[in-house]
Amino acid sequence: MGLRTVFILLILSPTLRADGIVTINLPDRIISTLAADPKIQPEVRRYVIDELMDLTVDPTIISAIIKQNREKIPMERILRLDQAWKDAEDETPHIREVLHNACSKTLKSFVRRHAALMEVFVMDNQGANVGQNTLTQDFWQGDEPKWIESFNGGKGGVHTGSIRFDDSANQPLQQISVPIQHRGKVIGAICFGINVRMF
Repeated sequence: MGLRTVFILLILSPTLRADGIVTINLPDRIISTLAADPKIQPEVRRYVIDELMDLTVDPTIISAIIKQNREKIPMERILRLDQAWKDAEDETPHIREVLHNACSKTLKSFVRRHAALMEVFVMDNQGANVGQNTLTQDFWQGDEPKWIESFNGGKGGVHTGSIRFDDSANQPLQQISVPIQHRGKVIGAICFGINVRMF
């Protein structure tokens, strides 16, 4: 039994409280949801759990989310940045900042080591992008199921998108989004775009 297997078994184990009540913490619940989701192929499910969930505990990513959350960017400004992002024909200073920050560098390095992972981006507690490996269509994901269901009002959840053909990647991709937590609190979410043809 490898270390990865031991880790998965540990996070799937429920916690027995002193009063005899069995509780399931957030990582347990997320892994259990992924394991039971019929929209995810078994091979893709194993890939997410065994390979991709490492990013949800990466210290660089967690620090970047905490920093952006502390800024408490007004929604009005987020929406202006989102519109400018969508309207941009070239790389603006804001796009450049997000694409090349420490969080994005961590994601790009991770993607280089995981061939089936085509896209990955991290969102804060308002659904705004914190970092990404490639340019997304939007800066703000807060009105989309990928953030709404994975952040889940601060409770955390899983969003599994339908398999769709991605023109830029020329591959069938499936987006799977899960929460990121710090010290027991959901602080943001991460979306994985997976090339299902590789499984």
